[in-house]
Amino acid sequence: MKSTLVFIALVAVVLGVDTCSNNDVNGLLTCYRTYLSGYGITMKDKLVHYWDEFHQIRTAMLDQQGRAVQPKICNLGNALGQCTGQYSCLSQDTFVTMGANQTEKLQWALDLNLTIYQCGPGYNTLMADFYCIHACAEHQSNTIDQCTTDMNNAINNGTDACVALNQMIQCESAIFAAYCDYNAGVFQCGGDVAFFSVNNPECKNKMLTCPNYQMF
Repeated sequence: MKSTLVFIALVAVVLGVDTCSNNDVNGLLTCYRTYLSGYGITMKDKLVHYWDEFHQIRTAMLDQQGRAVQPKICNLGNALGQCTGQYSCLSQDTFVTMGANQTEKLQWALDLNLTIYQCGPGYNTLMADFYCIHACAEHQSNTIDQCTTDMNNAINNGTDACVALNQMIQCESAIFAAYCDYNAGVFQCGGDVAFFSVNNPECKNKMLTCPNYQMF
């Protein structure tokens, strides 16, 4: 889905190797073949290119149809999450075995983790605050960027990188909460944690716990 999150370029540490069997890989390819067909994309024996052949198509759908198309995107994403969830061997390197290049393996892994969060625990807030979340990302971009600058400065001054990362997540969450509402701040927090758990696995077990959503 079109990202409503603002991300930073920490150096990603990729751990592990592909431990999936041929049968696992074939099963995962079937998961993605079904998923991409929902976007009108024909996938043959390997993954399509992430950016040009998938991400831009989904982004165009969101740009053209807005909130109305989000349920469809999440239905497709939830089905993908359930299908891939059968394969505990799935790692970034599995995406390479499936046909992704070294850049795309991280993109596919991040996309899956974000989709599972945004279309799962975050779905109600994503739908309720759809336009406000997008507006905040656009109109508060300088303020959001300052969160990243402050994080980098903290790291340069000796703060533990994972501590600084959590501070950055809290900073971004506060911006979305102030611009939209409390739940939008929780949504941003949860999305950031989902993203950085994959992008920076060395911090995965040190990530902050986001607050619960408020139910009305």
